[in-house]
Amino acid sequence: MLAVRRSGITETLHLLEGKNLIRSTRDQVHVLDRSGLEVLAGTAYGLPEKEYRRLILPADPQLPN
Repeated sequence: MLAVRRSGITETLHLLEGKNLIRSTRDQVHVLDRSGLEVLAGTAYGLPEKEYRRLILPADPQLPN
């Protein structure tokens, strides 16, 4: 679904766990520090969400705002 190697996901999860931003298990990812994740993401945070709201939400009134 993400079009990346599985090992790349594992490495990234370990990196984020090492920074105490998330905790992951085999089937779940728990966010421990959302603001820390936002800082780490920098300018990449928010733009996809904004585009999703602009493109998808108007077309589907069943989705929450």
